[in-house]
Amino acid sequence: MRKLIWTEYVQKLANDMLNNVVPQDCSGIYKITHLPDKKCYIGRAVSVRKRLTEHVKSSLGVGTIADQAVHHAMRDNGLHNFIFELVEECEKEKLPEREKFYINFFQSQTWGY
Repeated sequence: MRKLIWTEYVQKLANDMLNNVVPQDCSGIYKITHLPDKKCYIGRAVSVRKRLTEHVKSSLGVGTIADQAVHHAMRDNGLHNFIFELVEECEKEKLPEREKFYINFFQSQTWGY
């Protein structure tokens, strides 16, 4: 049932949204923010578009990445209460360093997911 929901109702909307947010084949740091309370999740990916798609799929229970608190929040609060942002494009060699910087900058370990 969850795969059907993804395929029939969410996949096209998620792809349309990501087309407006993330350039094709982009590596970098991304941010997922819960709008009502501003809690955020900071992540890194060689392909930000693919990674954000996996987060959305995981929130529906059909993703291939580990189930995380941000996925539970998306599931409980609805995807419409979250924004997805590309914070910085960067080379894959710099991803760990830049992710650490933004986790500290946004204090996502203290005030986020």
